[in-house]
Amino acid sequence: MFSDNIAEAIVTNSVFAGCLLAVATLLQWRNEATWKIQRTAKISECERNYLRRRRSRRRQINLIIGMVGALIFVGMWVQGLLLMTIFWGGVVGMVFWIGLLACLDVIHTRSYFHEIQLSYLAKRAELAAELKRTRHDAGNGSNEGKRKDGRI
Repeated sequence: MFSDNIAEAIVTNSVFAGCLLAVATLLQWRNEATWKIQRTAKISECERNYLRRRRSRRRQINLIIGMVGALIFVGMWVQGLLLMTIFWGGVVGMVFWIGLLACLDVIHTRSYFHEIQLSYLAKRAELAAELKRTRHDAGNGSNEGKRKDGRI
């Protein structure tokens, strides 16, 4: 009965570790495939830097996910209370590091797209002012270019 529990634990840990390794591999493959497309695209230097940093963060996350998977598999054979505490403390620390990198990725992505949104809003305001001037000049100040509600 005791050996059945050990065998079941080995299978469960092995399957879970294998799943983590597979997920890390697939995520890294997708990250690199996306990067190959993005690095050859005609984009601004700012966008290229953002994408390069994002790729780096995601590569670290994928690597650490794979390492956690491998360590879960190896952890079945770690013996001794002190060694187990250090080992699993390190694994938990790696999981927290994954969370931190993921949070940084979210923050940087939001910040980057917020900057893009602000630049679009500024450009929109500039174009609206230019349209208003053009309509004003074309109508010599009359209300021909305005709607009934006073908007352009």
